[in-house]
Amino acid sequence: MPLASARREAQIGWLVAFVAIPGLTVLLLGNWLRGELPISTRREVIPELAIAWMFKQELLQGHLLSEWNPTWFSGFPWLRFLSYPIYYAVAALSAWGQLSLERALVAFYFVVLAGSGLVMFGYLQRVLGDWRAALLGAIVYEAFPYHNHVG
Repeated sequence: MPLASARREAQIGWLVAFVAIPGLTVLLLGNWLRGELPISTRREVIPELAIAWMFKQELLQGHLLSEWNPTWFSGFPWLRFLSYPIYYAVAALSAWGQLSLERALVAFYFVVLAGSGLVMFGYLQRVLGDWRAALLGAIVYEAFPYHNHVG
């Protein structure tokens, strides 16, 4: 296959991926995009929403960083708190961007899910050399329930 043809084929693959993967993300986050609170039926996201709300309130009061709260580790694994910079970013987007906290969380989840699906597509395309197989792999990755929960 000539180089120009291979490059055109890769561009077509990326174009299809940029339509298909965010489109799938819209389907997966359908309820959240209609304005519902970004939580599942098991209520996993309520602690994250509460933490981001606390950070937002402190930002609105003029505090750039929260003071240490000794209850943060009560009953939660330490790894959970490595994501605090993300909660600060979501709180800052909400506070300074005049966006509701729920909308900021939904935007964050959308970017994470669609972005990780596109990264998986790029990785698989590089490894497999075929955008169709890479797209199928990225769609399976994107639609896998654990990925949606972690994302």
